[in-house]
Amino acid sequence: MEEILTLFGILFIRFSTNKCDPCVSYKVLDTADAITRSVANANNSPSLCDNTLEAGWYRVTSYAGERMPTECIIGGMRCGTSSSIWMNGTYPDIGDVKTVQACAAHYDRDCCKHSYDIEVKNCTDYLVYNLSPVSSCYQAYCFGSELKCPDGQTSDNGGFTPGCEIDPCHSSNYRILIGEIKRSSNYTLQDSDNVIEDSRLTTGWYMIDSVTGNDIVNGSVTIMDCGTINPLWMNGSIPDMLHKTVDRKVCYSGLSNSCEKEFNIKVRNCGNYRTYYLIQLNVDKSAYCFGTLPVPDPTKTTTTTSTRRRTSIDDENNKEDKPYIWVIVAILAVSSAILLTILLVKFILKRTAQKRSVSCISVQNTFPPS
Repeated sequence: MEEILTLFGILFIRFSTNKCDPCVSYKVLDTADAITRSVANANNSPSLCDNTLEAGWYRVTSYAGERMPTECIIGGMRCGTSSSIWMNGTYPDIGDVKTVQACAAHYDRDCCKHSYDIEVKNCTDYLVYNLSPVSSCYQAYCFGSELKCPDGQTSDNGGFTPGCEIDPCHSSNYRILIGEIKRSSNYTLQDSDNVIEDSRLTTGWYMIDSVTGNDIVNGSVTIMDCGTINPLWMNGSIPDMLHKTVDRKVCYSGLSNSCEKEFNIKVRNCGNYRTYYLIQLNVDKSAYCFGTLPVPDPTKTTTTTSTRRRTSIDDENNKEDKPYIWVIVAILAVSSAILLTILLVKFILKRTAQKRSVSCISVQNTFPPS
């Protein structure tokens, strides 16, 4: 019994400790993509105010940065607010809690128009802040100093500065190789073929769109494969990690079917597809291999295409015929209505004439009373 009570006591102490530890019990102030509180955010219409902020411990998780700036934000007008609050002090060591002064920088260039006492704890991998609501608007706490990369660029920091570079997954930054089905490693060059040559290829990022496969071949191929004489295949694996660019080597297959030459390329895994940074080759009769599936039968492809084209034409003709059909139907409806009206009028006139005839006969056969 005594051991059980001791165990319960230990568990209660641990539970109470964890519950009170701000490294465990905190609220998230900013999410990963939030940039509002960044010092780099100089919004022309600052409207953020922390007067309704609930007092307590907070953690910031934004890619813009999790640390409160420790230098005066001269003139304010940053962090999505008018009076930007910065930390007038230094950060605590790992595991320590420190009380520091937080100053609201005013647009009149006063670095500490208002001040608040806050607490900061260093949780080794991140910081937490014990914040209180501000006294007036517009004042707000600042965190981080980064911004999102411009459109078409990305970075290893979740798409935020610093280190922004061209995003190979953005449609504006790559070309598309469409329908080059003979680049498949499952296709052998024929006498009637035009040899694919990437000595004419413009260096840059490419995405492949082919029914024979959209990824570069990463296994050895022989000469005369991939619609060319000396095919190039990748010596390495396609990267599994999303949105990371990796360097790879491609091999030039010669008469010995070995890697006679090497060229440098880059590969980017964009999730549903990959993009490739291909260089213009300085050798003739050579090309990159993409896809491993068989090339479709041209006869079936032609028949299918012809059938689809015929169906499309029929559909278009049907669409074009429909207005004329409705015009004919309308004319018939109007003609029928007119004909029915004429027949009705004739019928009424005939009945009226019959009544008049009967009246006249009755009058002529009537004799005066005796």
